[in-house]
Amino acid sequence: QEQLISNRLQFIEIDKFKNVSVGGSAPYLDYRPLLTEEIPLIESIFKEDWIAEDWEQFVTNQALEKLVPAHLKEVKSERLLKIDKARNEIKARLQFEINFWSMRFEELKMQESANKRGRIPSKIAMERAELAVNRLGNRMADLDAEMDIKAKLPIIKGGALIVPIGFINQSIGKTKDSSIDAAARKKIELLAMQAVMNAEKELGRTPKDVSSTKGIGYDIESTDIEGNLFFIEVKGRIEGSDSVTLTYNERQCAKNSPDKFRLAISIVKDGIASKPKYVSNVDYGTPGFASESENYNLPQILSKGLEPH
Repeated sequence: QEQLISNRLQFIEIDKFKNVSVGGSAPYLDYRPLLTEEIPLIESIFKEDWIAEDWEQFVTNQALEKLVPAHLKEVKSERLLKIDKARNEIKARLQFEINFWSMRFEELKMQESANKRGRIPSKIAMERAELAVNRLGNRMADLDAEMDIKAKLPIIKGGALIVPIGFINQSIGKTKDSSIDAAARKKIELLAMQAVMNAEKELGRTPKDVSSTKGIGYDIESTDIEGNLFFIEVKGRIEGSDSVTLTYNERQCAKNSPDKFRLAISIVKDGIASKPKYVSNVDYGTPGFASESENYNLPQILSKGLEPH
């Protein structure tokens, strides 16, 4: 029995070199549409050879390889548990009914042999027992069919060309050499990540780096010995910084899991990251209209910070 396993949206991100990654459930939340004056700046992209390739077929193949198997496994594991539970409950109920009417048939048959007339003929009891047997067989066959879960061919709902903001800035001469700043920021991020990973291990928790998974709103998943999961967003800031930025997804994660979310801030000085401060149970406010990210006063945020906990 072929079933469409889900209508849940999944996103695949691909660059022009065909490097593929799963974009998460809503990777576009941190994007914005091109401004009218920016459209001429990207016209050169549409003249490149790679953009004319058969991306629809490529995306379909990638979805079959990356999204479908994992999602099918997830759906099947959940669905099979429910089917198994239903099978046990139905079998117990109908088997009880079969046993009851089978025993009742024997009792009525003995009464009829002794010329004692019961409230119902033994024939009726036998028919009811046989009916329950047939129902049990049909229901088991139906559940067997439900266990045959297959995925249909994925359907592409749409596509988008994502232009890095650095490309726009470079086209208008706003950024002369972004590689230097990017390398410095990356170094700070890595130092802060390591500081938080060390702090989590000192707490006896098991941290997992999930920063490459886009759209989830945090960088580290950390599990304690009781199996409780904590969501940690890491921010590395150079000494003297006065602000920290949270994206829409990060604020939503803090709002949805206030007790489990930690904003971990590590201050980097002379290439050394300080022990992070953890900020939790903070209301970051309602984002402004069409907001993709919000800046916050770093000293005020740090005033709410505590030792890793």
